Amino acid sequence: MTEEIIKIYSFSYPKEQIENALNILIEKEFVIYLRQSNSYLKLKETSGVDIPKAIHDEIERNKKTFVLSKVLNETNTERYFYPYRYNDEKEMSRYFDFEFVDFSDILNSPTMTNSLLTHQFSDGKIIAVICNSKNKIEEVKNVCRIISSQNKKATHEWICF
Repeated sequence: MTEEIIKIYSFSYPKEQIENALNILIEKEFVIYLRQSNSYLKLKETSGVDIPKAIHDEIERNKKTFVLSKVLNETNTERYFYPYRYNDEKEMSRYFDFEFVDFSDILNSPTMTNSLLTHQFSDGKIIAVICNSKNKIEEVKNVCRIISSQNKKATHEWICF
């Protein structure tokens, strides 16, 4: 039976990783042998684990490490924005960096503000500010205006959307 499991998962995982996972399941007694002689495995019917509570606990644990702006930046395939019409009309190539940022990070970190305003090779930077409440949208706009007015290097006001 273990050989069949290895065959099934071998398309997606190396044999060593599958064997290791099976050994961990056996050690933790989530899986038991029906017979050692034929290597048949069986899922343990009652493990004493409260499955809904375990799922809830895992979700709560992941909430503490989940940062939406980080996930969006890591999965975003469009790292730059191109003003295509402008570039065509002016016969030039301009582009802007693009980054997602959590509003609480802007409020809580003065160094974050400086890093947002820096862009080495692009013509500017577009920042998508993520806030967790519709009630904070006006506050986001005000903070963007304040940061923009305080930054003497900025040639354009921040645009918040």
